[in-house]
Amino acid sequence: MHPKFSKVVSLLFKIALAVGVIYWMVHSGKLDFHVVGHAFTDHALTALFLVFTLYLQIAIISWRWNILNGALGFGIRYREAFSLSMIGLLFTVIIPGSVGGDVIKAYYVGTRVPKRRAHAFTTILMDRYLGLVSLLTLGALGVAWNYRVILTNKLMTTLATFVVLAFAGAVAGLFIAIMFSKQVTGLLRRFEGRVPLIHHAAKSCEALEAFRAKPLVLLIGVLITLPSHLVACLGMHIAMGMVGAAEMPLERFLLIVPLGLISTVIPLTPGGVGIGQAAFYGLCQALTPGTGDAASNAFTVYQTLQVAVYLTGFVNYLSHKHIDPPVAAPKEAEVVV
Repeated sequence: MHPKFSKVVSLLFKIALAVGVIYWMVHSGKLDFHVVGHAFTDHALTALFLVFTLYLQIAIISWRWNILNGALGFGIRYREAFSLSMIGLLFTVIIPGSVGGDVIKAYYVGTRVPKRRAHAFTTILMDRYLGLVSLLTLGALGVAWNYRVILTNKLMTTLATFVVLAFAGAVAGLFIAIMFSKQVTGLLRRFEGRVPLIHHAAKSCEALEAFRAKPLVLLIGVLITLPSHLVACLGMHIAMGMVGAAEMPLERFLLIVPLGLISTVIPLTPGGVGIGQAAFYGLCQALTPGTGDAASNAFTVYQTLQVAVYLTGFVNYLSHKHIDPPVAAPKEAEVVV
């Protein structure tokens, strides 16, 4: 099968799955678009506040990525990092899939540092990974905070165990990748010229070696992302109120939101549409019976605002100016003695 044809088939399948899940949830009463519509018309100011929180999250993750770029000496200012993040998020909406925006960001940074394109792409992969580690960190904290409620439900006990193990595995994986990056780079160098794309893989591992020399950067990257996820928890809490849900303890969202957002990262449907609604329905229904319908409606409100914010990246895309790579300063003439 031709690669382009297989991609089209995969995309059509994902869209069909998203439509199918949404149709099933609406038909079964688990999702009500009338409630979602009233949430916007009856709580317009609250919706604007949620838009502000979404931009705040983007500002934080842009800061994280900018720190990683700075660690490799790319010389990208925060304003440019924020603009590129907005452009990347725009393309995640325009190009269905979870990596479309990352490819665009890698392209723009690659034009800035043309001789270090592999390093630039590595910062994006590391940025994604640190975001996942931070999300799992918050989930593990949520498990510890809600352990009494979790132990009364088999499904939540299983999910909580998964979160804790995934957190431990993600941290261990990051540690191993950084600590043994030099050895892996040396191994990959042996196969250069014999295995396709191995040169780029070796370059990426070189970037990991740079992070090994600055481990504090990675820790800061995880820690500064926690406020972003906490803001997301607050946002979902507010969205639940917009759809008329009964009051739910805020600490519940420390577990619900990380698990729900992780489900949307799995590339089963474009942007996690349908999968996110089903995940939040199941999680809230399991933790607090009777809140499942409100949770799926609330996430639809939240996701709709999220897409609207991402689309404003058009402004950044149209105003973004190509920046030529910095020219190295001429070396001083050597004095021959």
